[in-house]
Amino acid sequence: MFTSSITHLIDRSNTLIVSIPEKSVLVIVLGILLLVCHSVNFKFLINRSTIYLSLMLPVTVLLITQAISTNFYLSLGLIGALSIVRYRTPVKSQYELAYLFALIGIGVISGVNPGYALLLTAILSLLPLLFPILSKVFPALKNENLNLTSSGKIEVNLLTSIADSDSVNATLGRGRMVRVDLNFQQDQAFYLLSFDTLKQAEEFQKSLTFVPTSLSISNS
Repeated sequence: MFTSSITHLIDRSNTLIVSIPEKSVLVIVLGILLLVCHSVNFKFLINRSTIYLSLMLPVTVLLITQAISTNFYLSLGLIGALSIVRYRTPVKSQYELAYLFALIGIGVISGVNPGYALLLTAILSLLPLLFPILSKVFPALKNENLNLTSSGKIEVNLLTSIADSDSVNATLGRGRMVRVDLNFQQDQAFYLLSFDTLKQAEEFQKSLTFVPTSLSISNS
């Protein structure tokens, strides 16, 4: 009986949500719903970056899949474009990876079957409600620190001109240089630096004698 009701709701949703604008609104609402529900246990989700991510990623994936669904050449072009894109920001944890994959899944599934997208969001949104139950069964979870970090280090992603390389080395202090990427055609140098504490990373930022193109501090 329950399965039949779910199937009926899915079929009903597929008949009501047909046009691209309707699907776009749907994935935006589902992305925000997922964000709100999971922020109950993962407070770090409530920030401007994740909110924008939840708004942008599902609808972007939806429109991309709609655009390439009937065009073989666009599909090949998208694969080629993704193969040469280099993402600078590392994934911090298994949960963050799953969250990104869920947002992508909502966008893809909505283009084919909006009812399944609703079902997926409902299931994922119920997961945070199960955590208090699991905490009672496994009391150790109450004291578990849900960290984003995998190593406890602080990362600094720095983009500047190649001419400023000597200044970066001079002001590194107690930090460690993990990786350096040089782009001589665009006169750009990308640094991935590691510090033991946030205070050390902030001291490095304040000690810079030049204005970098971009600089971000995050958990590694």
